[in-house]
Amino acid sequence: MATFNPTDTPWLDVLCSDGTPATLSLRDVLSRSHKIAQISEPSPLTEVSLLRFLIALVSDGLRDEVASEVDWLNFRKRCGERIPPDAVETILATLSEPMDVLHPSHTA
Repeated sequence: MATFNPTDTPWLDVLCSDGTPATLSLRDVLSRSHKIAQISEPSPLTEVSLLRFLIALVSDGLRDEVASEVDWLNFRKRCGERIPPDAVETILATLSEPMDVLHPSHTA
């Protein structure tokens, strides 16, 4: 049976800053966010929902590292234009349990 892991399987349609469309995984979206112009979905409601999901994911993942406005400013300085690889892994660690709903061991 086919499986699906949203962390590493491409599923988010985006428009890159250079105008090319791409389908990326969560890891790729976070790692390449500085090169993404927009989420590219046919439905504006889906687009907004995905943006809210990504904001929640990043906020939750960085909750300990970026606990205050001062921490946020320091984090932004450290990031420069992109989210550092260690921060991407910290964000994705909030998805600790496998999310593969098609995997035989998945329970509802």
